[in-house]
Amino acid sequence: MLNDKIEIIIKQVNPTSQKALTLTMKLFNELELIYGKGKIEDFTSEKGEFIYFILVYHNFETIGCGALKHFGKETAEIKRMYVNKEFRGRGISKLILTNLEETAKEKKYKRIVLETGIRQPEAVHLYEKYGYKRMNCYGRYTNDPESICFQKYV
Repeated sequence: MLNDKIEIIIKQVNPTSQKALTLTMKLFNELELIYGKGKIEDFTSEKGEFIYFILVYHNFETIGCGALKHFGKETAEIKRMYVNKEFRGRGISKLILTNLEETAKEKKYKRIVLETGIRQPEAVHLYEKYGYKRMNCYGRYTNDPESICFQKYV
C-alpha cells in the first residue's frame, strides 16, 4: 500500500512532453528486456491518439504514467501503465488505474480494454484484483501468444 510519507501528485500532460517521452522510453526499454528486441510495439506512432495522458510525480520526479486511447464509441483502451521500479509495491499503480477509470467514466466510456503480457504477472494480478476480466485479444495482439487482454465495464 502507498506509504504515507510519499507525497504523490498526478497531472495530465502532453504525451509528447520531454518528461512523458523519458518515462515511456523507460517502459519501452523494460518491455524490450522482458520480451526481446523488436517484439514491443513502436511507442511513438500512437502518441497523438491518446485522449488522456498522466504523469505521477514524487518530489518533482516523474515516477509513473498512464494513458487512455479512444478504442470505440463506448470503449477506451488503457495504455502506458508504468511505475518506476523503486516505487513499485506502494499502491501507485492502483492510483493510476483509478485515475484512468474515473476519467474514462467522465468521458462517457462504458468499457475499458487493455493488453498486457504473460511475462508480467504483477500487471496481470493488478488488473484481475481490480475487476478486469480476460477477453479475446484484439488488433495487433490477436495472434500474439504472449498477450493477455482484459476488459472492464465502468
